[in-house]
Amino acid sequence: MVDESGEEHLCCTQSPTFNNLKFLRLSCIQRLSKWVVSCPHSVSYQNLKRLELTNTTNVESSCGGNGFCYLFAHLEVLIIFNCPELFEVPFFHPTCCQQEAPMAWFPRLESLTIKHCPNLLSLPPFPWTRGPCYVAVKHAGSVIEELMYENNGPRVSLSIFGYGVSDSTFWKVLDFSNLIELKELEVGSCPPLPLDRLGMLSSLKKLAIRGVGNFLPVGESHVGYQLTVESLEVTDHCGSGEELTRLLSCFPKLSRLSIYSCQELARLGVMME
Repeated sequence: MVDESGEEHLCCTQSPTFNNLKFLRLSCIQRLSKWVVSCPHSVSYQNLKRLELTNTTNVESSCGGNGFCYLFAHLEVLIIFNCPELFEVPFFHPTCCQQEAPMAWFPRLESLTIKHCPNLLSLPPFPWTRGPCYVAVKHAGSVIEELMYENNGPRVSLSIFGYGVSDSTFWKVLDFSNLIELKELEVGSCPPLPLDRLGMLSSLKKLAIRGVGNFLPVGESHVGYQLTVESLEVTDHCGSGEELTRLLSCFPKLSRLSIYSCQELARLGVMME
């Protein structure tokens, strides 16, 4: 750990005391400026299951040294909470150990929580696996206001809310290739979801759209899309009835439609292809 003066205060990687460590929490360390981890190959952290960095107001970044990936090989729970000055978490984007895929250092991670870190410049795509996992992101960076993903086997759901940005790159925060088992999706205050991405969600049954300006990306054609959605809920939407009609034509299995507080909707029609 390095304070704001650049002085190193704690070096634990060489100590055998930490070989059996299961839970590490760094909390309320007010002078911590940088968290530097360097793990020699001779040091084993195979028992470390849970890591927390919380309520540390001055920390700006974390850095990895040699063998940094060994620290996280068996980690199951990672929590980063209330670090308002944190702008970079490099181990989300590994560049050592010949592992360059996002989250490659977390092969056993099951739960990730990042909350109240408003200055984060980037996040890895979620989820990082098709298997069971839990993700909770809130007020992290300037793009996502809140994201909640849960895959516990029978129920696979995702809720994502933005800050009203219209940039389509917003959706890069999701790894759609790992969402093929998703059954419930709620989106709000974010750009319209491209139909080709929506089509990748081959198990999707329930879709809720809240506070989104357009139903479809500008210029995108709906023709040819046959999606699996059976239940659609639209709330606080300012899109047109014509646009919603085109979207509905993509849901041949739709059996339930709920519309609330959509002041701009004047009429809906049935579109025959």
